[in-house]
Amino acid sequence: MKIFLRKVSGFLISLAGRRLVARAARALTMQVRLDLANDMERNGELMVQNTALRHAHEMAPSAVVAIDGGANVGDWSRAFRDAAEASGVAATIIAFEPAAATFHLLVTSTSGIPGKIAFTPINKALSNVSGTAEMHIVSDGIGRNSLYAQADAQSGWVETIECATLDAIATKLNVDRVLLLKLDTEGHEIAVLEGARALLAGRQIELIQFEYNQTWIASRHYLRDAFTLLQPFGYHIGKITPKGVEFYAEWHHELESWREGNYLACLEPWTRRFPRIEWWNA
Repeated sequence: MKIFLRKVSGFLISLAGRRLVARAARALTMQVRLDLANDMERNGELMVQNTALRHAHEMAPSAVVAIDGGANVGDWSRAFRDAAEASGVAATIIAFEPAAATFHLLVTSTSGIPGKIAFTPINKALSNVSGTAEMHIVSDGIGRNSLYAQADAQSGWVETIECATLDAIATKLNVDRVLLLKLDTEGHEIAVLEGARALLAGRQIELIQFEYNQTWIASRHYLRDAFTLLQPFGYHIGKITPKGVEFYAEWHHELESWREGNYLACLEPWTRRFPRIEWWNA
């Protein structure tokens, strides 16, 4: 097989050039590994929302709470609202967006959320400590604004923002159980989870969806850090795909690609509620 591949690749390189062949091979690898663009309509995120709401009644009696960490202009929150409305579930959405102008866009874009769905926007960043921090703003309303200077995103300016831990917010708002915590915090995901240790230890968060990509490099974190933090609390971890969740028994270096993707961490009962696919490297 290796000799065959060497001959085929050599022929293709001589025909089309090394750059084109490398880019085509990378695109093929991403398709096979289901490393897909961050598009809620196609990447499995809506499946996670719908599955969570379909089984919400199986939780201990409690209001259904979803937390949108890194809400930006509210796309995820609006999708969850629509799914909750369609399923007849009365839910509360708590959305965090620290950048001032983007927070204004979030409030404007979610102003029509109906009364059955309670919506609470908070102009803070979730983190592992409370206080202030500097945020690198690429542009208002763009998803690349981050607490870390990204090598591939030119920062337009730096803005001082407020931070809070999820443990502190939950106590303040009397939230004792979270159905779904979504994190899209541009490399700050591990810090947010570290600020939720009490909730994690109490298994008070049923489902965690977190984004993983090249922004984790700037924060000096690995996907392995998520496994190290979450598995001792009883969470199972897998990648969200259009075909289902690709669960992993443990971390493996093949997972450490920094390619765009969303991952799911869930308590054991939920592993049986999601469609599943086998990992290609199992």
